Amino acid sequence: MVPVVLAFGLGIALDRWVWGDTSPPALWIGYMMMGLAVLAISRWMSTRSQNRWALAMLFLSVLWAGAARHHLHWRVFPDNHIGRFASDEPQPICLEAVLSSVLEPSALSAEAMTFPEPKPFLRGVAKAVALRDGTTWRPVSGRVLLYVAGSESPYQPGDRLRIVGRFQRLAQPQNPGQFNLREYRRADRILAQVTVDYPEGITHIDSATSWQPLAILGRWRAAARLRLHLLLPESDHALAQALLLGFRSEIPDDFEEALLKTGMIHLLAISGLHVGILAGGFSLGLQLVRFPRRLRPVALLLVIVVYVALAGGQPSTVRASITLGLFLVGHLLYRSTFSINTLAVAAMTLLILNPSDLFRVGPQLSFLAASVLLVVQSTKLQPTDPLLVSGFGPPSAWARFIRSLRQRVVSLLLLSVTVWLITLPLVIQQFHILNPLSVILTPILVFPITVALLTGFLLILLGPVLSPLTACLA
Repeated sequence: MVPVVLAFGLGIALDRWVWGDTSPPALWIGYMMMGLAVLAISRWMSTRSQNRWALAMLFLSVLWAGAARHHLHWRVFPDNHIGRFASDEPQPICLEAVLSSVLEPSALSAEAMTFPEPKPFLRGVAKAVALRDGTTWRPVSGRVLLYVAGSESPYQPGDRLRIVGRFQRLAQPQNPGQFNLREYRRADRILAQVTVDYPEGITHIDSATSWQPLAILGRWRAAARLRLHLLLPESDHALAQALLLGFRSEIPDDFEEALLKTGMIHLLAISGLHVGILAGGFSLGLQLVRFPRRLRPVALLLVIVVYVALAGGQPSTVRASITLGLFLVGHLLYRSTFSINTLAVAAMTLLILNPSDLFRVGPQLSFLAASVLLVVQSTKLQPTDPLLVSGFGPPSAWARFIRSLRQRVVSLLLLSVTVWLITLPLVIQQFHILNPLSVILTPILVFPITVALLTGFLLILLGPVLSPLTACLA
């Protein structure tokens, strides 16, 4: 499976690097025709016992399939896509759209230069439905990045809104090495943004039906945020929301700056670390309560699905959940639960869903770290304890516990150092951060983060039961 993923990824890279931002029209058809032709040659060679060449042709056909998938995702947009009507200069717009995500406080204000201080804005994604052209409404498609002035939103995902605001293409970086928002959002097929300077610029047209997945997701996240506010001390609200739900707007700037300087800022970004910690904590809990071994992967899959929904379905969370979910499914099928082929299947699934993930630093770091874990596991690196080979007789139970604990700590530190060294060049190139202190702090903070995630998750799930009890005690 690994060569297949490599061939598919090479096709994606070739389409991006060879053509840049311009390419011949309908190029994806040419890719598919070349892929089918090479596949036919592969079939012909396999019948003539030329299996080695047939396999090479098969991988070449996968390469053309990867190029076609990337071309369709990155370059092909319908004529009525809302992004085609945008320009670099802001222009007024009247648009009808369906809200696709929860409107969350924006860490970076849409008007960062407002004097004397930035205006609070909410940020979300909306699916365009109709665009007013004079007195007529023109049907459109595609999604836009939506900024709305204010700190709280009465709207839920699935609501149909009429929006009056400023419409423009996403900004390009103005300095070398600056974050490219236009390219980042284009990977999600979002080409434009709408800024609503006043809450009165939005009119609610129709509410989402209760059974719509987007509406259910929005209600879950709103209810989870409210329960954390009701059941936790006020000093813990901001951190709990960031770790569990991805709401980082209430994190104090000085605390976030301290995490950045120590190299621990990744703890606030919901990613594979959080999914793995949560799944590992629940797995240990299921073992302690002697939950049936055969049903543990099913229970963990349910936990992962619920957590992805609560975290808002962020790409990093979905990516990690797919990878871990495949491992659990493999365990159910009595397959190797942590192998390079399983990792390759997860990578192939993500690249088919969004081929632009190949160029994003999040997936790159995730799969690079997972590959390091696989290599370390295969080499079975374990620290050697001289007492194990001594001739002083069998150790006591307490000595065995201390020895086992020490071996686990040393193994965790060795693993942390290995992952840090392998991912260091990519981290420096993307984030310009070099802090060896994170090698020691990450293993140390694993336990408190695990406790915090499990506690917050259980508070959210048991909120309807705990809230009346808390009110009675108060």
